Amino acid sequence: CSHDGKETCVATDKRYEIQELRLYNGKVFANIVEETAAKYLFKLLVIEPDGSEVQELVTYLETEKAGRVPVQSESFQIHRNKAILPVEIKGTGGEAEYGLAIVDLNTRVVTYPDIEPLSVNNPKTGDIKGYGDCLFYCRPVGKRMLLYRYRITDGQTDTHEMLPSFGGVYGLLDENRVLYLMCKENGKR
Repeated sequence: CSHDGKETCVATDKRYEIQELRLYNGKVFANIVEETAAKYLFKLLVIEPDGSEVQELVTYLETEKAGRVPVQSESFQIHRNKAILPVEIKGTGGEAEYGLAIVDLNTRVVTYPDIEPLSVNNPKTGDIKGYGDCLFYCRPVGKRMLLYRYRITDGQTDTHEMLPSFGGVYGLLDENRVLYLMCKENGKR
């Protein structure tokens, strides 16, 4: 972009707060938060790489402002025409609410793996990866870390409890095997 006002520019756009960008199937996808007088609207945009067109694909979450501020999200991912978008809102007292949305790019249908789309009871989502017909992500549950496997084909989710010494970094060997680093004494891997 030459920033001359002739194309839509996500770097200088005043309407959207750009959270993150992804290139997928020749298009730029932007995870954005639009702020209105009373609400935050979490949206996924589709942008032509030359900036000639911006389309709001879906508003995947809407929440009242009420003394809360969206936090720069963890990395969202797009894999096999599914976008997986973690959400975090911080209150003025430091309390956090988390959510996770999965958007089908073809149908624009939004699903939420949690009982509530945004809640203090939802764990924070991180380390999202795609492989084969699955999306993987990590979430802390108490003192344990769980690895979630979301199957794109049927929308089912299963979990695997990581060993207590999980070092926070994992790789996928295939849809059923995961390689991950473990911490030893003093946090060394």
